[in-house]
Amino acid sequence: MSTMKHDMDQSGKLSAPISKETTNEQHPEKQNSEGKSPKKSGRRWTAIDTVILLLVLVAIAGVIVRSFVLPGEKDDQTVAEGAYYVEFTVHEIHAEVLEEFRISDRFYLYETNELVGYLGYYADGTRALQAMAPVMEGDDRLVTAEGCLYCPDARMENGCLLLKDTDTYLAPGAVLKLRTDRATMTIEIKKIRAEA
Repeated sequence: MSTMKHDMDQSGKLSAPISKETTNEQHPEKQNSEGKSPKKSGRRWTAIDTVILLLVLVAIAGVIVRSFVLPGEKDDQTVAEGAYYVEFTVHEIHAEVLEEFRISDRFYLYETNELVGYLGYYADGTRALQAMAPVMEGDDRLVTAEGCLYCPDARMENGCLLLKDTDTYLAPGAVLKLRTDRATMTIEIKKIRAEA
């Protein structure tokens, strides 16, 4: 018994046997093993290709303009090196401890013992660490205080103060744990200003 396949023509007669070497082009109704028709290898340029090319060119032009045409605008936020004052708030400190602080007391980072600055004066010349209000009404032992640190060797970069000796950044809103010879406290930085 023959195992060759035969195609029938329109009149119902058998045609010549189909060999296994017959290609899909000779019989378009046959498809590849994945059930898909073979794809053409050529690709056409589309509107999306044009848009992508234009976006890449605009991005490259922007980099060139920023690097060569407007190079001076990179460092607008950098201020000259020098001394700065860092105003801060301590939310809970004992009033008795607060009274022990003196001008020029040293403040260190709690974790690393690196010097942050010295207790200084406010811009109006008043003492730099003062009680503002009791934490709980009727209890004047635990108070909220405001203070000011003098940082003699620093520079401002993009709104943050870089302490050059410690490579520490200070920024408004930052919370730091500091220690002195008299106490340990957690401060919140409120404002940074250059020495007048």
